Amino acid sequence: MPIERLSVRGYRSIHHIDLELSPVNVIAGPNGVGKSNLYKSLHLLVQAVAGRFARTVAREGGMNSVLWAGPDVKGPRRMSLGIAMDGFRYEFVSGLVAMAPDERCKTEFFADPDIKEEHFWYEQGRSKVKFFERKNSFAWIRDGEGNKVDYTMEILKSQTMMETLSDPLLYPEVFVFRQQLAATRFYHDFPTGPDSPARSPQVVTFTSLIDVDGTDLASALKSIEERGNAEQLQTFFESLFPGNQLVVRRMEGTNRLAIEMEIPKLNRRLSAEEFSDGTLRFLYLLAVLLSLKESPLIALNEPERSLHPDAIGPLAELILLASRRSQIWLVTHSNQLRDALAGKPGVGNIDLAMRDGKTICSVS
Repeated sequence: MPIERLSVRGYRSIHHIDLELSPVNVIAGPNGVGKSNLYKSLHLLVQAVAGRFARTVAREGGMNSVLWAGPDVKGPRRMSLGIAMDGFRYEFVSGLVAMAPDERCKTEFFADPDIKEEHFWYEQGRSKVKFFERKNSFAWIRDGEGNKVDYTMEILKSQTMMETLSDPLLYPEVFVFRQQLAATRFYHDFPTGPDSPARSPQVVTFTSLIDVDGTDLASALKSIEERGNAEQLQTFFESLFPGNQLVVRRMEGTNRLAIEMEIPKLNRRLSAEEFSDGTLRFLYLLAVLLSLKESPLIALNEPERSLHPDAIGPLAELILLASRRSQIWLVTHSNQLRDALAGKPGVGNIDLAMRDGKTICSVS
C-alpha cells in the first residue's frame, strides 16, 4: 500500500506543501531549504499514528520548535499533517494547549502538543466514507453497522485517536491502515565511528529487517546470505570491491558473528575494525535494501555520506531494486546519485528551494 500523497502545513519552514508521491522519491536542493524538515514531517506523522507523537515532538525541541514561525500566521499557530494510501485518507491538526496566562503558572505542561482535529476516511471518485472524526474533546466513530456513535474512551490531548483504535475486529480499516503506516522504516544515520557495534563481533540472531541503529548488521547480512539471495549480496559487494569477498562468520567457540573482507593475495582477512566509514556504510545499505522483510516505505536520509564516488552507481541500482518491493523516500545532496536515478521508471524528483522564508517544491 504505497503512499499516494503527503500534505504538510505549518511545520517548521514548511508553510504549505502537497505532494503526489512516486515509487522512488528523490528529494534534493541546496543546504537550508527544508529537505530534513520534509523528511521529519513524514517521520512525525508515522510516529503519531504509532503512539509516539508527544515523545517525538519533545525530541525535536518541543511544540514551539516544530510549529511554523513565519510571518503569515493568523490566529493560533497550527500544524497539519495528512497522508493518502490506497484511497484511505488520514489527517490531524495540532497546536499548543489553549490556556489562559494565569493558568500557565500552575503547570509545567502548558507547551505540550495538543491535537485539535483528527479525521480518517475513504475516498474513491465521488464516494466518500468517513470512519471517525475528532474535534478537541469530542469524537465519533462509525460502528460495525455503519452508524455514527460517540467515542467515549478517554484520549489524551497529545494522543492520536488512530493510536487508540487497535482492535482489528472492531476497526479493521483503521487497523490495516495503522499497521501499514507503522511498518515504514526511517534510516537517518548509521554508526560508523571507531566505537560502532558493527566493528566488533555481535551475538547472532536471525534478522529479517535491520534495526534503525544498525547494531544487528552482521546478523542481517548473514540472514540475507542464508535465506535471501547470497549471490546478489556478493555481486553488489564486488561491484564496489572487485575480486574481494564479504565474509560473515561465527567466531570459534562463541555465539557471535564477525564481518570480514577476504582480499586475494592478502594472507589474512580484513576485520570490520579496519573498514573505512564508507565501507561500513555501504554494508548497512546492503542490509537495508536487500532485507528479507518488505517494508511499505524505506526512507533514507543522505545515504551517500562517506561513500566513495564509485559506490554511487551500485547504490542507485540497489535503490531501484528495492523499489520493486518498497516505496523509497530518498533525501540526497549528491548530484551524482540524483543523475544515476534520473529518467528511470517510477522515479520522481522533488526539488526544494527557499522563498520568502518558506520551503517550496517542484516535482518532475
